Parts: sequence; C-alpha cells; structure tokens
Amino acid sequence: MPTKLKGMSGEEFAKKVIAGERDFSKIEILPWKGTGLHYPAGNFKYDFNNDGYDLMEKLRGLQEKLETNPIVIDGSDFSNIIANGLEIPYLRAIETNFKNSWLLNSNFSYGVFTGADFTSADLENVNFHSAEFHEANFEYANLKYARNLRYAGNLETAIYEFTKITPDCEEIIQDELSKRRLFIVEK
Repeated sequence: MPTKLKGMSGEEFAKKVIAGERDFSKIEILPWKGTGLHYPAGNFKYDFNNDGYDLMEKLRGLQEKLETNPIVIDGSDFSNIIANGLEIPYLRAIETNFKNSWLLNSNFSYGVFTGADFTSADLENVNFHSAEFHEANFEYANLKYARNLRYAGNLETAIYEFTKITPDCEEIIQDELSKRRLFIVEK
C-alpha cells in the first residue's frame, strides 16, 4: 500500500526552507488556494517564481550551507509546479515526482535523483554537474541544452522515451547508454 503523503502548501514549504528546515520527505505540494496576481498559469499547482516569499532569491544565498545540510524531498510530489531558475545544489530527491513541472535554468548539481520521475518535465538548460540519476524517468521530458550532463552519473540506467534533446546531449546520452548491461549471457 502506497505511503500517504503529507499535504503542504507551496507557501508553507517556502517559509520552512527559508527558516532552515531541510527534511521534506513524503510531502505533496498542494494546489494554490489563493486568488489574484500569483495564480499559477495552466494546470500548475504552484508557481515558486511568483510566490511572494522570494524563495528563489534566498536559496541563492544558501548554496554553501546546502552542501553540508541538503534539502531532502525523498518520496515527495513536486509535480505540476513552476520553479524556473531554482538554485538548489545537493538536493536529495530519491523517488520524487516532478512530472509536468517547469524547472528551466535550474541548478541541480550534486543532487541525488535516484528513481525520480521527470516525465514531461521541462529541464531545459538545467545544470546537472555531478548529479546522480539511477533509474530516473525522463520520458517526454525536455533536456535541451542541459548543462554538464557529461558529468552526471548513472544516466545509462535512466529511462528515455520521446525525450527532447539537442545533438550534444544526444552524444552524451548515447555514450552512457552504450555502457548499459542488458544481458548476462551464461553457457
């Protein structure tokens, strides 16, 4: 039976991160309930770029602290959010759902994304330096212009189907896929 996730508004999440909390395992970002200027476009649940809490700006100042005290969102649901330009190196997001999220121009360097689901996520121009992607799902995701993909780990175990990429990303992913062990042949 799947574990029930604790609902948390984007506002509450932003305030807790700014206050120094780091463990957000098994949470779900709830749809925005307010009205007015900050209503997220389309079918998005929350827009961290217009949340009014300056989370994005405040995270930029925390980068050195995140190395020793990373934000953990293991098993959480961050699907259908907007968080373009997110500066969150060392993020631990094991088995985290990022489906249909916009994360363009973000910094996910040194993060751990084992089993993370990026189906249909927009990851254009994201920095993946030294991030780990063991069995991550990139089906229908946009990985165009991904930065430092060559230095990411376990790309050969990730899932790619109809993933949007540029020629330089294709070369890197093809090289990684050539390392995949598909069979153990025994006599």
